[in-house]
Amino acid sequence: MARSQSLDDAVLTRTHKHIFLSALGSPFIAGYVLSLIGVVIAQISGELKLSTMWEGLIAAAALLGVFFGGTLGGWITDNFGRKFLYLLNPVLIFVFSVAHMFTETALTLCLLRFIIGVAVGADYPVASTILSEFMPKKHRAPMIGGLVIMWFAGSATAYISGELIMSTWGDESWRIVLAAAAIPCALFFFMRLGSPESPRWMADRGNLAAADQIVKSVYGQQYSINDMPEEEEKKLSLRCLFSAGHGRNMLFVTLFWTCSIIPLYAVNIFAPKVMHALALSGRWASLGSIMIMLLFVVGSMLASKMLNMMGRRQLLTQSFIGSTIPLLLLGAFPEASPVAVLVLFSVYAICIGGTQVLLFVYPTELFPTSIRASALGVGTSFSKLGAAVGIYLVPMSVASFGISPTMYAAAVISLIGLIATVLMAPETRSNGLMKTA
Repeated sequence: MARSQSLDDAVLTRTHKHIFLSALGSPFIAGYVLSLIGVVIAQISGELKLSTMWEGLIAAAALLGVFFGGTLGGWITDNFGRKFLYLLNPVLIFVFSVAHMFTETALTLCLLRFIIGVAVGADYPVASTILSEFMPKKHRAPMIGGLVIMWFAGSATAYISGELIMSTWGDESWRIVLAAAAIPCALFFFMRLGSPESPRWMADRGNLAAADQIVKSVYGQQYSINDMPEEEEKKLSLRCLFSAGHGRNMLFVTLFWTCSIIPLYAVNIFAPKVMHALALSGRWASLGSIMIMLLFVVGSMLASKMLNMMGRRQLLTQSFIGSTIPLLLLGAFPEASPVAVLVLFSVYAICIGGTQVLLFVYPTELFPTSIRASALGVGTSFSKLGAAVGIYLVPMSVASFGISPTMYAAAVISLIGLIATVLMAPETRSNGLMKTA
């Protein structure tokens, strides 16, 4: 007999909204923590007398940590549940953020940034996996897209709060700026207390009674685990991500994810340095950096609105086209006026929103429950490894070759992402989780 109702078609409840709000902490903290270094890297470099190599290492350290944390966190989440790391990660980031107050050497700072990156990377797969497994189909993609909006909101908050702290306490206040990440960690930790375990994961592990109880508490007493869309019977291992069934999707996700965030992180973390290289200095550079971070938020919000209207494939294609062109123009005209530079960066910031929203949406829709978090973790890890290498090279590239070749290189990377999208991107707009996986 056909099922009369499905969790995919349920209405949003108060518990759904609480889950969504608490999940927003993951990308907000990630954007805040990873972007803070861009605000203070010049001050750190002056006080600790860093070479361009150390600048790149410190800027890339957190992303190298994300590489290890993403894969490890995805594996832990798929094997030990979503809730464990969901509560642990904010605590770890809180502790090691406060430790910045006692940092005196470049090596110590580099290690702290790496450890924080591991925790951030472990948190990436959890929040998006929880949303994908709790939210009804109609709300799933926009809410997962909301994670990206919060990443950029965290990044913008980092730049604004960092500028305020340094203007109040002076240029040597970089330790306070980095330690301030403990505040949002504490806030979202308390928001996550009481969050339920994923009923899909519980049922996948055979704990049907507990899964049924969670379903009723979240969706309403009229629902049960029998209303969950059917999942695959076979348990899948991590190596299945690279098998014939899922290997193509994993390659596509990794490629477009990596090609979209290498230029973005270079702009995000070294925004003041890039602005200065493009002849924007002083208040122009500071205000321009903040404006671009805010426009990243606007671009992600627009992309989230268009997800269900345009479809995944079309949105990703147009996003790559719209973000590649400004990078090419910045490379071709490095001596353009400050207004022209800000306009081109603004176009890039708005257009890149589509790729960033789909970073979270595509992996959650293309892989089944038993390996969903692992897929997100692997995508996070390899993309952040590429971003870390790119960011490590940015200050040396600008110093050795100039801003024009650096912008051209960013445009080429974005173009590779566009080609991968045209050749490999599937359309998953109208399907439930099981059908797309």
